[in-house]
Amino acid sequence: MNRTFLILLMIGTALMIAVVGDRDAEQTADTMPWNIQTLDNGSSRIFGITLGKTNIQDAHQIFAHFSETRLFTVNNKLELLAHFDELSIAGLLAEIDLIYDISETHLEKVQQQVINSRRGNYQLIRESMLMELLTTPVKQLIYKPSIDYDERIIAQRFGEPEDRAAVNDTIEKLSYPALGLVIYLDSDGSDKFVYSRIKKIAEAED
Repeated sequence: MNRTFLILLMIGTALMIAVVGDRDAEQTADTMPWNIQTLDNGSSRIFGITLGKTNIQDAHQIFAHFSETRLFTVNNKLELLAHFDELSIAGLLAEIDLIYDISETHLEKVQQQVINSRRGNYQLIRESMLMELLTTPVKQLIYKPSIDYDERIIAQRFGEPEDRAAVNDTIEKLSYPALGLVIYLDSDGSDKFVYSRIKKIAEAED
């Protein structure tokens, strides 16, 4: 993609964020974690993000924030995500991670453009590469609210899970494959809601 066009795209996004940054997104029903729109093509929409379609550039406009792109190594595989910190979602602070839908070959090229410093268990990417990645679609959304949702609220909003399993002494995993959702309830830390394309979950279980 033309570099000049990408620069103009970034500037346009910044202006858009400045305009919509004061909107009260928490007042809309779409910002609740249980409002999942399932689509005929096996995708889903949550917090205004359509998995497999919405790209990172669009997400910046939807959330009225810029993200920090982080490269992780998970189980010996590279994973690239856009991290949004302290978003106001439904009146509550939350973190959201958007996983890039990107091939392993492309990820290896991205790895060659990391900044030579590690922050915890991830690395940051050079700005020149970040601009090229703006139009990458979102594969998965991870929502981490600042409060804990107890099981009563989870059951009211999502129903009973198709499967539940203890991950360890403090974390319970609740699976809702029909929604493309896995919830990790942590009695000793932050809960985590992982939204994936429904077809992808079905294929993984076959």
